[in-house]
Amino acid sequence: MVKKHPDLYPDLGLRDIIEILNNKDKSRLACATYSTDGVEVVSDLSYKDDGDFYHDFDIYYGKSSGNLLPTVVNVHGGGLVYGSKELSKQTCIYLAKFGFNVVNINYRLLPDVSLRDQIKDVLDASTYIYDNAHMLNINPDKIFFTSDSAGSFLTLAAYAIMKDKNFKEIFDIPSKKIDFAGLGFISPMTGLVKSGSLALINEAARKDLSNEQIFFTPNILRALKKSSLPPTIIISSEEDFIRSQTLTLKNFLDERNTKNKLLDFKKISAYPLGHSFAISHPDLRESKQVIKEISDFFKRI
Repeated sequence: MVKKHPDLYPDLGLRDIIEILNNKDKSRLACATYSTDGVEVVSDLSYKDDGDFYHDFDIYYGKSSGNLLPTVVNVHGGGLVYGSKELSKQTCIYLAKFGFNVVNINYRLLPDVSLRDQIKDVLDASTYIYDNAHMLNINPDKIFFTSDSAGSFLTLAAYAIMKDKNFKEIFDIPSKKIDFAGLGFISPMTGLVKSGSLALINEAARKDLSNEQIFFTPNILRALKKSSLPPTIIISSEEDFIRSQTLTLKNFLDERNTKNKLLDFKKISAYPLGHSFAISHPDLRESKQVIKEISDFFKRI
């Protein structure tokens, strides 16, 4: 039985929730101290020449002995309504230390744009990175994607548009077909939540979508019925309020005999291991285990 978690933000409006999240992470990021030894950080490149901060990306180059390291593209979470690449910067830098070049992207946010626009941003970023790999000094032949929370929803949607002709036609977004070597999902969101305060994003997410497009918002895995995912590692915990969506993804992969690994952390007394804990608290012992497990999983592919 999947444990039902209490509503995180009862009786609050969407803007109130966004402000709480922004303040919480602003404080966290201001206090973050970590070493970038062995990693070259290149910040605020752009995948669209429009001056929009939300079309920027960073690259964290791992230490190489000469050959181009495998590439990881990261899509941050934030419920589709908030956040930027800064949220997952520390975790991505830690991953780069294991021998990857990590590209950490921004995308525009609801309600200022549509969900379709957000999916297009992830696709546009992916295409730019792939087409300009040699200029960026990254490897286009082995590209992994990592994401957490709502970033996973957008990653799955982008992957489906690349791979499924019908889904691509429904959303009418041009895309280049890029082979993903593997996927890593931390507390993945696979569909809009049905109830509770975070269901407030649903109206913004479904705005301007056709009925055909809305069909996929409760469960983006509907877009992948005719597609197979690459090897995938998934991370969640008993205290993750959308853990049920992780288990849905795990079942989806198992039913299709897709190589996958699930890390499902038990509740401990010392501190909470909640939603996307490896992003929000990257220095925890368990978070470091997550980063090492993702690295090992990718290197075995």
